[in-house]
Amino acid sequence: MSDLIEAAGYLDDTYHRLLASLVKEANPGSVLEIGVGNGSSMVAMASTASRRTSFVGVDMRIQEGLRETLDAHGIKAELVETLDFVEIPKRRADFVHLDADHSTIGVFRELLQVDQWNEPPKVISIHDWIDPYTKWGVTCFIMSTSSPWTVEIHPEVFNGCVVLRRGK
Repeated sequence: MSDLIEAAGYLDDTYHRLLASLVKEANPGSVLEIGVGNGSSMVAMASTASRRTSFVGVDMRIQEGLRETLDAHGIKAELVETLDFVEIPKRRADFVHLDADHSTIGVFRELLQVDQWNEPPKVISIHDWIDPYTKWGVTCFIMSTSSPWTVEIHPEVFNGCVVLRRGK
């Protein structure tokens, strides 16, 4: 997978291996990434996804060259540019990856939004767990929701990553 990550321009192998393994395990029909950036996370997730998996990448500014990066890896993704991630249209996504607004209220609002979908995702991964504002956003969400989420913290990942899995 390292060559895929390097081709996307990002070299945090631990983080991308975690995302790839989460997607492989969840076997989602659809993936939504909020904060798609340069596409390296999407490349990692797509490396273990089924051919039937659809991808949507959202960011406040779609970076120049992102479409070319995804095309080079055979990833057909819808890209959405918006300033307010909470205004993202409701979409069914089995797997959601958040790496955008790291403020407490931003993380909290994004999590509330996806939790209120008719079919909430099975797995949500949130990058930059080391950021205290991200921690508070996740903590506020877990304390405020009645949904049964289990929490896994991955400190081995650069800046940390937290994974929420929907309980039964």
